[in-house]
Amino acid sequence: MDQKIEVEILKYRSEAIPYDTPGIPLYIRTRNLSEYMNMRSFPHWHDEIELMYLVKGRMQFHVNGKTLLLNTGDCAMVNIRQMHHSSSYHREDCTFFCLIFHPGLLTGNASLYERFVLPVLQDPGFEFYCFHPGEAFYGTVSRLLEHVMACRQQACHAYEMQVIGEMHLFWAEFLRLLPPPDPKAKPQANPDLKAQREMLSFIHQHYAEKLTLGDIAASANVCRSRCCAIFKEYMSASPIDFLNQYRLEISCELLGNSSLSITEIAVSCGFVHNSYFSQMFRRLYGRTPKEYREKARKSAASHPKD
Repeated sequence: MDQKIEVEILKYRSEAIPYDTPGIPLYIRTRNLSEYMNMRSFPHWHDEIELMYLVKGRMQFHVNGKTLLLNTGDCAMVNIRQMHHSSSYHREDCTFFCLIFHPGLLTGNASLYERFVLPVLQDPGFEFYCFHPGEAFYGTVSRLLEHVMACRQQACHAYEMQVIGEMHLFWAEFLRLLPPPDPKAKPQANPDLKAQREMLSFIHQHYAEKLTLGDIAASANVCRSRCCAIFKEYMSASPIDFLNQYRLEISCELLGNSSLSITEIAVSCGFVHNSYFSQMFRRLYGRTPKEYREKARKSAASHPKD
């Protein structure tokens, strides 16, 4: 199940991307939003750059509390360490292509990296960039993504080298879109975004424990009211609601891919009472944990792994 990939990204502080080839920081996938529970990916962040291309349909793409509507052919590029996730537009499904790569792939030369890569990564004004059909630079982006998709599908020998070569050409062109960096300017970190990442990391590591609002706030050294305001801005949910949603997300993985009983799963995900777990699960997913497990097992049986 591809859902496992999403949970793995979250489980390790939202930083561990399951690369296609171990040791080569590239993640290339074509997916449908319907593969995700409730047609919504979970908010996460990572140290890689991400390119999201809408192959078919429409999607809402959320970055640091901002919402973009992406239509067929649109592309969004997200800088490193930005909070982001996807959700459906009016419950419509869509097909999207995702390319995630570590910026260290762009060059092995320290001088080139410091001149042409690091300033972009540290630019507080570059959270994301959108490319739309008809714009001057769109042809460069679409050619890159089409070639990368073809390379991944064919999986020929050393296709990773071809992808990395394409990314170097793309980056050189992309730099022309950006204003020249000010050598005197210093990167300005967003304290709220930093606090949000710290609180999410805390939840990812301690979701199985009994957590309070105060615990979550203390993990980022903010007061409880500030904690709530930050979650509302970036997650559109209260800290406790987000915590419970994350626990339920983990429970889906365990229901579909473990032999643990439902009671054991509830406890391992931080729910003290099985009845409360079942109530929350049904409210969010429209079915009981037992019904979800039965459907997941039937799906796995009809689509056995190679």
